[in-house]
Parts: sequence; C-alpha cells; structure tokens
Amino acid sequence: ALAGDALVDGEYVPIEIEHEPDGRHWGDSAVLGLELWWDNEALRFRDPETREYLPTVDEMRAMHLLAKERANAAEERADAAEERLAEMEAELRRLRGE
Repeated sequence: ALAGDALVDGEYVPIEIEHEPDGRHWGDSAVLGLELWWDNEALRFRDPETREYLPTVDEMRAMHLLAKERANAAEERADAAEERLAEMEAELRRLRGE
C-alpha cells in the first residue's frame, strides 16, 4: 500500500517501509523531514520529533471553519458591548441633564 523511492547519487533507491503490528506502514522522507504513514486507507505525514501527525486537508478545513465561527462570535460580542456602552453613555448624559 505504501512505496516510494529516493534519488541517491542520480539513481532511484526504494525507501525502506516499516510495517507495524497494527497494519500501518510507514517510511522516512529525508527530503520532507517527515514520516509518511499509510493509516486507515489514507496517507498521513508525521513529524518524527514530536510524533504528531500533520493535519489533513479535511482537518484544516474544519479548523478554519471553527476559527471563522469563533471570530464571528467575538465580533458579535464586541458589537453588543459597543451598543451597550453607547446606551450607558446616553443614560449617563440623560441623568446629568445634558
């Protein structure tokens, strides 16, 4: 399921693929500085130092949508706070007789 070659001294040499007991396969990409994993019928990239997977395109889309939702909610809260401040300033002016 997973195979790759690396260009070494002008020749392509197969990358060694490791097989995990749970059925996943992986190999190192020296060019990318990442591990390439075949996991649950999907190609994943993993940082060998942190051992964390890089997000997939779908995960990045979900994170982007969540960030937009949070930004929109923050903007709505800011708008509401500005409106409330304007109301309070108007009430203060009214109480002062301005």
